[in-house]
Amino acid sequence: MSYPFLPFGAFTDGLDDAKINDIIGPVQTDQGAYLILVHDILDATVPPFTEIQNIIRQELTIKLTQTHVWQSVQRIQSETCPIYYEDAIADISDQYDELAEDWRTHVDSLLLMEYTLHKQRKQFRGKDFREFIRYQPMFIGSLKDKDDVKKLIEVYLINQFLYDEAQKLSPESDLEYALFKNSIKNQFYVKYFKEKHIEANIDLQESAIASYYQSRKDSLKTFEKADITIYKFKTLGEAMSYKQLRRDPNSQSEKELEPSKEHLTFHRDGKHTYDTILEQNIDGLETGVLSHPMKINDQYCLLEIRNTVGSMYITYYKIKENLRHKLYLEKEKEEYNKQLDILKSLYKITINKII
Repeated sequence: MSYPFLPFGAFTDGLDDAKINDIIGPVQTDQGAYLILVHDILDATVPPFTEIQNIIRQELTIKLTQTHVWQSVQRIQSETCPIYYEDAIADISDQYDELAEDWRTHVDSLLLMEYTLHKQRKQFRGKDFREFIRYQPMFIGSLKDKDDVKKLIEVYLINQFLYDEAQKLSPESDLEYALFKNSIKNQFYVKYFKEKHIEANIDLQESAIASYYQSRKDSLKTFEKADITIYKFKTLGEAMSYKQLRRDPNSQSEKELEPSKEHLTFHRDGKHTYDTILEQNIDGLETGVLSHPMKINDQYCLLEIRNTVGSMYITYYKIKENLRHKLYLEKEKEEYNKQLDILKSLYKITINKII
């Protein structure tokens, strides 16, 4: 480890002046308590500050953030005084059926945790945990693992405490909060409207997509083969810089961004196989125009079609999903227009003349 000795440096300053054979700790961290034995110390040449100041700033920001989060969690634990019932937590994790995504037995009455909030002792039972999981958009871990279940219960406790703290700030009187809350509410209403009145009326059958393909077949042509250049870079930044250089040759020195190149003849005869990412990005690419950067293996690449030969129809199965998306958008627009006409008949709209 080097300064600032992350992740442990976020929880102790004991490593800053440590000597060989020093034992630091126990150090309380967000992952438990640790004892750190210093085996060896190596002197390192420190680059000029101007070269490493951004790295130091970033690492110190991480350290301070980790320290603040850990201290905040310790405060929450201290003020809520939680008691975790390990046997019940183990039981609720054992009873979970991952295939059915539900519990095999009735677990609602299991007492998993007790904690203090508003100077009142509260209980957190199996039914509360099930409700919390149902509305938790995403979590890391497994409901079959008792340690992961305990972490989720701790997340619930932190959420309850922070919500209580936020209410003390009287956010309803804050204009920005009110605007944000109304924005979220409006998003919910729009989503509900779309699911009930738009998406429910769209049913794309395979036959509809096939007919859509036939009606537009003449516009769905591509080359039989093409000469392609693949420009390869070590980083995404280099690829983006080279693309900018091609747009504006005066933006940087071309020598600084000279990539390695691979020339390839791309055939559409079905007898050749290519990287899936390459195939996906070559469709729709115009001759002489660089593609967006893409990662192929361990390199960032730009594609350029140098010239093309021949013309052929794009097969239905190759473009089916793309057609499905386009047809869906058209159907969606039709449904929106229908709903708009209904709304206009219900709510009379008057547009004043704009001068």
